Amino acid sequence: MPEPSPRDKIVVLTRLLFEQSPLCTACISTRSNLAVTDIEPTARRCEEMIPVKREMAHCKVCERWTLVYSLFGVQRKA
Repeated sequence: MPEPSPRDKIVVLTRLLFEQSPLCTACISTRSNLAVTDIEPTARRCEEMIPVKREMAHCKVCERWTLVYSLFGVQRKA
């Protein structure tokens, strides 16, 4: 399977964070098939269009207290 383009990675990450944030890198990787090492660079590229928030909090999926990503300003109900 070919490597997704940087644009495709941004689309996948943005959609996932819009639907399920906050998420940790492990859960993002599992749900998006992005390599863990691709998540931060993809988030930085995404920030050229949409602010990405990083903070220490509980991941919505695995509930671990860790670094999580979310879209800045998007509030999701628990």
